[in-house]
Order: sequence, then C-alpha cells, then structure tokens
Amino acid sequence: MTSILKNYLRDQILEEIIADFYDQVRRNDLVKHYFLATKKYSLLTDLKKYHFYLAEKSGYDYSQTPVPSSNWDIQLPTTQFKEVVQILGKILTSKKINLDYIPQLKHEILEIVEETRSQCNETELSTLYLKEASPDKINQLLTRHRIRSEVMPSREIKTEKGLPHPVWIDIDYDNINLIIKSKIIFNDNATNTEMLDFHKKVNEKIIFLKPKIEFKANRPYLYDHHFLPFTGGIPIRLLVRYLRRFSMEFSQIFTFDNEKILKV
Repeated sequence: MTSILKNYLRDQILEEIIADFYDQVRRNDLVKHYFLATKKYSLLTDLKKYHFYLAEKSGYDYSQTPVPSSNWDIQLPTTQFKEVVQILGKILTSKKINLDYIPQLKHEILEIVEETRSQCNETELSTLYLKEASPDKINQLLTRHRIRSEVMPSREIKTEKGLPHPVWIDIDYDNINLIIKSKIIFNDNATNTEMLDFHKKVNEKIIFLKPKIEFKANRPYLYDHHFLPFTGGIPIRLLVRYLRRFSMEFSQIFTFDNEKILKV
C-alpha cells in the first residue's frame, strides 16, 4: 500500500491535525508528558522531512493498533500509548478524513512522531545532516543498531550481518539521495519461462518491493532499488527500519522458489 501521509503534506488540514493532536495530548492528564520535550513545530517539520523513510506495510498491519517505536527510555506504557492513538484517531475522524485512510494514517503519523520524540530526547547522535552524510558515518551508526556492514572500495556500504538478506547503500550526492538496493541471482539452469513465471509470482505476493529481472555479463538476477532523499537529514532509526523491511522482503522471495531456480 502506498503512503497516504504524503498526499496531505501540502494540505492545510495536516497542520490543523498536528496542532490539535499536540494540544489535546498536552491537556490530557494521563499522557501530557508524551510531548514534554517536543515542540509542536518539530512534529510537522519532521513529517515533511522524513515521510520518505516510511516502509510500506500490508493492509493487515495497518489494521492493527500502532505500537511505540521511540527510544525505549521514553516509551509510554501500553495503556498510555493507546490513549495517544485514540486521541489522534478521534481528531482524524473529526477532520472528515476518509475512514478507509485513518488506520494507515495513524501508523504513518505516529511512526514519525515517535522519531521526533526520540530526537528531542536523545543524548547521542542519531541523525546525519546533509554535510555530515558519508559512508563511514552511516556504517558507524548502523553498527550501533546491530547491523554489521562494510564500506566497499566503491564507497558503497554492504551489510553483512544483522539483516536477513544483504543490502547495499549508495550515496548519490548530486541528487541528495540514498540508494538502497539488493539482488538475487538466478541459477545457471533456470529457463526464461521459469524466470518470467517466478518474477510474476513474486510481484503478486510481496508489497514493498517491485523487483525486475536484469542482466549483468549475461547473468540474470532479480533486482530492486529505492531512493531515500536526505536533504533534511538521515534519521538512522527510520533508516534501520526501512532496511529491515527491504531486506526481509528480499529474503522472503526465497520462500516462493519451489522450482529451486535461485542461487542461495
């Protein structure tokens, strides 16, 4: 499912939603400490900067109640966080947001709100700003999040441990994008028909990736890449979640390989 939040980023109604959400939480005795160190303007600013880092989920995932994702030391207990979720849900309803959009919109808004709260309370670097972004610094911060990676001679970052399938990260300084990419190679004995049938099956079953069949030195492989703009900085926590989802779906592709045409 594609992002719903991005459709509201230039709409005045999003500013009204965030302003009401902030004010109502601050007036609620049970959860008023939720925004204790967080400024109202930061919420809207971060929604606009970081919405690219939201990894798409399934309809089932969005139908579930959002859960805390901030740093553990500032996470609310379950009961209190549910109160925050309910406040946001009521505001979205009162603003006449399409009822079919509300479950996903709650997830997307709260994931970035939780990132904003973490940044406002952090005591160590967790965001790389434009002039700081480099393969070495990203590599160091991934290590903090238990993803072991290596900066290659090409200056690409290759993950080695901590993700279910290897992922490469390249920095496009000209267009100010991170390029997240990975591939799965077909076995030499895979026929064209088998590869095409498998490609169709994969794209019917997964939602986050849209891999294509590509060739290098006449060797076919499944490949996908995503662009993540970092004009507003790289939020490492959100990046790590994005990488985990990207890697997980690549790993999931192997479960569809009944004909054993993929190179393990």
